[in-house]
Amino acid sequence: MKKLLLFALLFVSAFSFSQTTKLKLPNLENEFEVKLEKNINDGVDILITDSKNSGVSWRMTEEKDTPVADFTRDVFAKISETKDYYLKIPKTDKSLKLSKDDAGDIKFKKSLTDSKEDYISFLKANTRYNNDIDKTTFKKYLDKIAKKDDTVAVFINNNNYYFKKGDDKKISLFFKETLVIEIPISIEDENKFYEDFFKKYGTNITIVDSNLLINGDLKIASTSINYDIDENSKKLEEIYIKVLDKSEYSLINNFYVTDTVAKKSKVISVSVKNNFKENYFKLKVCNKDYQCKEPIQMPYDIDKSQFKTDIKTFLLEDFDSGKNTINDIDLESLYNAIKKNSEKKVIDENSKELKKEIASLAEQIDNIESQYSGILKLNKEIRVYSHKGETNFVGGEKQYKKLQLIEDNNFIVDYATVRFFNNKAKEIVVVGKLKKSIKGRSDENQEFITINFQHSIRLRSLNNSIQYVPISPNDDDADKMFISFNDLLQYYPYESTYNYSVRNKEYRIKANDTVKVEQKKLMDYFTAVIFSDVLGLNNENANGLLQAEGRIKVPLWIANRKYFSIFNSLNADVNATIYNGFDDSSRFITPVNNNKPDIDSLVVNNFDYIKFNNINAGIGFSLVNLELKGLSSEVSLGYGVRYYRAGLRYTLEKDSTDVVKNYQLNALTHEFNVNLEIRPQINFGADLNVAYNWLNARGSTGDLPIVLNKEDKNDDKQVLRFQLNLYSKINPDKTNDGIYARLGGFYHFGTKDFYPQLLIGYATNLSSFVNKFKK
Repeated sequence: MKKLLLFALLFVSAFSFSQTTKLKLPNLENEFEVKLEKNINDGVDILITDSKNSGVSWRMTEEKDTPVADFTRDVFAKISETKDYYLKIPKTDKSLKLSKDDAGDIKFKKSLTDSKEDYISFLKANTRYNNDIDKTTFKKYLDKIAKKDDTVAVFINNNNYYFKKGDDKKISLFFKETLVIEIPISIEDENKFYEDFFKKYGTNITIVDSNLLINGDLKIASTSINYDIDENSKKLEEIYIKVLDKSEYSLINNFYVTDTVAKKSKVISVSVKNNFKENYFKLKVCNKDYQCKEPIQMPYDIDKSQFKTDIKTFLLEDFDSGKNTINDIDLESLYNAIKKNSEKKVIDENSKELKKEIASLAEQIDNIESQYSGILKLNKEIRVYSHKGETNFVGGEKQYKKLQLIEDNNFIVDYATVRFFNNKAKEIVVVGKLKKSIKGRSDENQEFITINFQHSIRLRSLNNSIQYVPISPNDDDADKMFISFNDLLQYYPYESTYNYSVRNKEYRIKANDTVKVEQKKLMDYFTAVIFSDVLGLNNENANGLLQAEGRIKVPLWIANRKYFSIFNSLNADVNATIYNGFDDSSRFITPVNNNKPDIDSLVVNNFDYIKFNNINAGIGFSLVNLELKGLSSEVSLGYGVRYYRAGLRYTLEKDSTDVVKNYQLNALTHEFNVNLEIRPQINFGADLNVAYNWLNARGSTGDLPIVLNKEDKNDDKQVLRFQLNLYSKINPDKTNDGIYARLGGFYHFGTKDFYPQLLIGYATNLSSFVNKFKK
């Protein structure tokens, strides 16, 4: 199967993989966001931003073999360089701004126990009063402050905090200009001061210093300021491991479980590891301390009820021998999250080998030595034609006769640019001068820029063109004057090669000069796409989750005149569903009379051939084409045939036993289509395609014939297909691969049923779909 799809697939998962976390400390309002992104050298690019300091950010890169410990150390080192810290004051909406310049030299302890004694000892050891050589009593110390008009610092080696006398004869404690607390001066001794301070303010006051933060529960956090705490380190380790794919387990989410013994909730993290070859996954549960239970193994196709039963049993015994339960809503969410994650992993895994094979083949074909289809020559002096004075009147309207040659007038060409797109000259821009003969005197001073603004010139018509372009439609000096493309350009064979298969490319040619025109390569005709139909994530829908598609467009342009062409292209495509998800029961046709005894045929709905198809292939011609050059668009009418293959699953009862059988059914359809092609000269392209199908179901299960269900017009053969395809190259200057998206569906006239599709994919070659070329 892989070889058959080789030319129809390419999946490029080139989207960067990033991880983000936020680092905080309990007493700070600063929140640092750390974003990691894997780079092309398999290292990690790091961006750190500070929520409280706008414009402050750091970028750094770690090599791919950098140890986790070195990575976390480097991040914490960068964080310590921030501009300002904002320290919370508990039970208020205020914060204190502390810049790096405010840092003092006090070296406080990192933490204290929850005791009044430790609290008082800590304050006493670091006050200016207790470090004064001429220390007097604490009362005299405060009395002295009360008699002065200036301020006295509280702590040694730091002037941010000070005592100051107030108008009400009280001593106030200040942080810079911020009043922190008022202190009565009637305190007799130092211990009494601290005890009263603790009693009155110990549960609702924060004293902030460049090196300390004391909050209400007597906890002191070093504000050196050190973000290197266990919680933040674990956050960094987790995203670092993930972004480098160093862990086999993928985090699904965090969930709450209820400890029925302790009567409280706790958080658990759930991760899974996939085994693609054996079709199962392992589920691992860890608590907040990163203690993990021995993983449990589950098959990919486990049903929801069995999953819930197994999980409840698995969580019953916890790490601390508690009894745990999880509610049904979280169980449902967990089941869906694991299923979605596992299906994505399987899709990625199934695509890897095929992606490498096709990418290698496409590269080999694209790197084949260039061949040339012909040689293009730009002539120097060409004839000039005019409608002037030659008219007929048809139906009362003025019409010009055939163009007439103007004797002794010529157009002198300087140079031209020719842009080939899908085997036609999309733009021909000619720069030159009009040479007029006036009473025997030549005048060629005026320069003109001539552009084929009305229609493209098909390459097949270039040597025998009866198509003309105005020299300058809005200039009186060249009014109704034309030049012929047959006079302007000549297309010669290159050695023994001469064809109209021209690669999309732009050329600049000087007058009387030639250029070799590069020939299309095989991959220029072909586009391979891997689609993911997002509607297939819902198992109630019949949409294939992962689809491969190959498209071929061969421009022909058999007969052309101005805006119109006949038989302009041959188109072919094949779409195959290569992965349906774990629960693929919804991807098969189920007969209307399924699981009924004594049946002599299987009754199916005609529209089910499309809804449940696993192969959709078509070939056709674009019969008539109208170019709308001003809108960068074309409208085509086409005809073709299309083939659908769909799976059938039915159950027969034999000897009181259900026997399940699977078969593949086929259907053919005539197809008439209208296509609006939009190709502006930018990195974007689009097609709006509407097709009318006459669906003829075919096939047999071998022992039972297939009969169409005639009830409610289910046997109606009329189906309307529509597609809006959107294209954009990832890097148009260097490659032709890019994004291919499709919004579309099928409408059944008989049942008025609609089958939608929403596909997003990656394409190998968009050169025929985006009118912007590689440089």
